[in-house]
Amino acid sequence: MQKKKVLFISYLYPPIGGGGVQRSLKFVKYLSRMDWDITIVTVDGNVYDVYDYSLMDEAQPENTTIIRASLQNLKKNNSKNVSHNTTNIASSDSISSSRSKILKQYLRWMKQLAFQSIHIIPDPSFNWYFPALKAIRKIAKNTKFDIIYSTTLPIVSHFIAMRLKKNLNIPWVADFRDLWTDNYYGHYLLPSKKVIDNFFEKRLLSYADLVIGATPKLVENLKSKCSNAKVVLLTNGFDFEEYQVDYDKRESKNKLCFSYTGRIYEQRNSSVLWNAIYELIKEGTIDPSMIEFVFAGPPLPDNMIRDLQKFSLQNIVKYIGYIDSVEVKRLQMNSDILLLIEPSIDAIPAKFYEYLVSGTFILSIIPPGNFIYEITEKAGNGICVPFSKDYIKKAIMECYERWKRDGRLNLHVNHDYVMSFSRQRITNRLSEYMRELTG
Repeated sequence: MQKKKVLFISYLYPPIGGGGVQRSLKFVKYLSRMDWDITIVTVDGNVYDVYDYSLMDEAQPENTTIIRASLQNLKKNNSKNVSHNTTNIASSDSISSSRSKILKQYLRWMKQLAFQSIHIIPDPSFNWYFPALKAIRKIAKNTKFDIIYSTTLPIVSHFIAMRLKKNLNIPWVADFRDLWTDNYYGHYLLPSKKVIDNFFEKRLLSYADLVIGATPKLVENLKSKCSNAKVVLLTNGFDFEEYQVDYDKRESKNKLCFSYTGRIYEQRNSSVLWNAIYELIKEGTIDPSMIEFVFAGPPLPDNMIRDLQKFSLQNIVKYIGYIDSVEVKRLQMNSDILLLIEPSIDAIPAKFYEYLVSGTFILSIIPPGNFIYEITEKAGNGICVPFSKDYIKKAIMECYERWKRDGRLNLHVNHDYVMSFSRQRITNRLSEYMRELTG
């Protein structure tokens, strides 16, 4: 099969870490094995708060070239290494004082308001637009690309791709990992800003030859805004090469270990969980010395730390900081329960698919209607409950009793269904779509 050349535009790419990087990283890994020559265009500089240099080993496989478009005056991140520090949640220094917290929120609000008042700029990362275009036009003089692939967020990657689609007259695949204008975690302080962004969003979609959404709800949203492009679902997934798991061999521990890996946003309000745990302990249903919650990722939000202090649960929660991807997988496979908290009906955190293949029981606290309910039922790997204290108490109590009785939470996993979410299979479908567009 003749090799095709794809221009792959992804603002987030290693050594940047975090869940948003994995989709691009794994698409590149497996496309490079499927007769694609890939030129990756990404940002160069300290623009993010999480870096994972362990990902660099697979960031540039055979048949790939990486172009890092530089910027001046970037947001600086003084710490480039992953963090392995354990924070004492009980410390009063773990949380900002009330006065500094109010000041911080006010400054953040003013900064957001100032940015949104500049209506024609889609997002704060848009200063990458011209450096990236300049770098791509330079390599396009000597390289004939067959297709463009871009992924967001941030949305700037799609604007770059739209411009190149016009200039190079080749097919463009626009991948949405998350919603843009209807994003649960996005806040429009100025209604007029959302009107402008909606206009830009529909304009982007009108130029794309193929639009990809990462969740069913996202696809549904995109179809409502896109009249002339094909919109398809390609979920996130897991790289099975990194998870050679024996589901039947798990070590028994003297504590029931709940783990959460990745960023826990302030909007993912965990208060109802800690209230449920507090009542279970107070009622004598569970022994606090026999449970622990481990959080690995960027710093915990202040509202969560306040809740832990309010319910006096600091001693059962351990924050271990950001750990590299290898350690994340080890933690996932050696935990008893993996915790997922997602208040949006549309979103499926990328970590969920890693949880799925780890062979560990998953407790998902999510609103009814989220696609995770259906996946969990078919996979047989855990339980989903709504943001209800009583439902959460019942689920945790049942898990605790099963663990005390059996020493672990036994699962009856539908492995064939789980494997349908492997990165290799999902990338196979992406390759087929791109082949259809390039002929």
